Amino acid sequence: MDTLSKHRVTLDALDQQIITLLAQRIAVAHKINVIKKRRGLSALDRTRWLHVLRTRQAYAQSLGLEKALVAKLYRVIHAYVLTSHTKV
Repeated sequence: MDTLSKHRVTLDALDQQIITLLAQRIAVAHKINVIKKRRGLSALDRTRWLHVLRTRQAYAQSLGLEKALVAKLYRVIHAYVLTSHTKV
């Protein structure tokens, strides 16, 4: 197997891990939503959301990633979770 093929195999494995972690994150967010609904709380906790966004951007930056990339990813995930919560 040449170097290009090896790197592609590695990327494929990493992508599977990312998707698995995303599924796990969404499952936990769903559990949180169930608890919030029982307590009569809004699905959106703006203070928490801003904290998550800031801390994830800082962590990404510490790893050499651009904060804007992580912000975009988390905004997509957050929007998906909020939309799915309205369906519950």
